[in-house]
Amino acid sequence: MACLYPGSFDPPTLGHEDIARRAADMFGRVIVCVMENDEKRGGLFDPRERAEMLREVFAGDERIEVAVGSGLTADVAREKGVTCVVKGVRDAADFSPEARLALANLRYGGVDTALLVGAPEYSFISSSMVREIMKRGGSLKGFVPDAIVERLQAYGSK
Repeated sequence: MACLYPGSFDPPTLGHEDIARRAADMFGRVIVCVMENDEKRGGLFDPRERAEMLREVFAGDERIEVAVGSGLTADVAREKGVTCVVKGVRDAADFSPEARLALANLRYGGVDTALLVGAPEYSFISSSMVREIMKRGGSLKGFVPDAIVERLQAYGSK
């Protein structure tokens, strides 16, 4: 069985990596899908760059595929042949909007959602926090996967 793990991943964090690997343990196969989101224009990296970073993070893990998608999550899930979406939640503030999206995906597309609670050691990390650290020239070690630390540090120093 496979699932879809959609998100903006701008940039990918250790929390994203944790959710994807745990989902792979549960479902056997995960499609990590960088979603092109009209409401989040002006991201730090374009969707293809984010997908490239994610491919670096998951290189060698045959259970995890990386893709780029656009449109409604339920439609992308159906296009990919999956009936379950996985999303990570860090806290109660994340839960409410994700629960509403889960209900919409079920009603609109018949796609179920599994909400995975983020590991405590990553629950404070967000992509916006990582972007701020990059902007200020701080160390990203412990916030993003080792496979992309140097790439992001180099980008942040531009």
